[in-house]
Amino acid sequence: MTIIRNGIGSSAANVSNMLSILRTAPTIEGRVNPNGTANYTWDGSDNGQLSFTKKAQAYGNITVIADAWSAPPFMKTNNDEIYSGYICGVTGTSCATGDWRQAYANYLAQYVGFYAQEGIPIKYIGFVNEPDLNEPYPSMGTSGAQAADFINVLYPTLKAANLSTGISCCDGSGWYAESVYTSGLASVASKLAIRSSHPYSTPATYSLTTLQPTWQTEWSNQKGANYTTEWYSGENNPGEGLIWATNIYTGLTSGNCSAYLYWQGAQYGEYVNTALLSVNFDGTLTVPKRLWAFAQFSRGVRPGAVRVATTSSTTNVKLSAFQNLDGSLAIQTINSASSAYNVTLTLKGLTGMKVASWLTDNNNNFTAWDGALTSVTGSVPPCSFVSFIVS
Repeated sequence: MTIIRNGIGSSAANVSNMLSILRTAPTIEGRVNPNGTANYTWDGSDNGQLSFTKKAQAYGNITVIADAWSAPPFMKTNNDEIYSGYICGVTGTSCATGDWRQAYANYLAQYVGFYAQEGIPIKYIGFVNEPDLNEPYPSMGTSGAQAADFINVLYPTLKAANLSTGISCCDGSGWYAESVYTSGLASVASKLAIRSSHPYSTPATYSLTTLQPTWQTEWSNQKGANYTTEWYSGENNPGEGLIWATNIYTGLTSGNCSAYLYWQGAQYGEYVNTALLSVNFDGTLTVPKRLWAFAQFSRGVRPGAVRVATTSSTTNVKLSAFQNLDGSLAIQTINSASSAYNVTLTLKGLTGMKVASWLTDNNNNFTAWDGALTSVTGSVPPCSFVSFIVS
């Protein structure tokens, strides 16, 4: 995997909500004021995320996206980091303490700057998360027009700080929820780097109307009672690997996503569906098969790859393909049927090929399948995922 999504804390003291780099409100003459001096705190931990990111960075080319669930409470209309509220000063709002748009932009730029000091570039930053919801955890609302209003402040602030970080918006809770912001964002399209969304309430079954790459930045099966480590059971359990392989396929093809993220990579505690890996109470790992659904894509489709057109002669075999920067072609074949398919892949404009194939099913985890083939043919077992890597 090549992407880490970190959270930007908003809390002054609540560790569970993640600590903020600005834990006290700026003041002038003893009164809270957005023009006061901001006393930032950098503890060299960032809620444990700095160490994690550095370790991941050591493996190679890692892209970091940072998202704020909420601005610090004193910057919001409800003066609280939970239950929505808006940035004071954006279109349609006013606060007794003043306009906090520039202060919030400065705050986000400072967060990026702290990571830059640690040798970690944050490539993208989001200033809001699931703004269509009103939740008892850090959250903040926005309309499309309000998001555009703030982007017009954040964009020049990042540039003035000599930061190349791009802006992400708006992490709606569903594909429809995110599409609602489209018209409001039209005026700042050139200032946006990526459009981001989650498929919780509505799935990524169509393309968002945008000129920017679309990222699916958060999704998981939240139903603990349906915990499973299986690839395929026949019970249509939402945590199974084959279902997640199909989810990713749909997001990349129908949703036209350029990135696809799971909610958490690892989580402490047994029987946790919200993570790809469970760190058990005794220190061992439980590795659900959905991790290998991601591996089937991510080990063949590398950063910078471009999706190419595919057609399949049967609805039972879902087919997608990506051409990598090195010229190799990663082809994904997902067989949802109860019987095997012998497939012949006809390629256009590619010659002198060497082919390797990789299988994930109930008994295999990205296992070399039939070794190196001399042509693009092979068997796809029932209820399985085979990737063909053509070089």
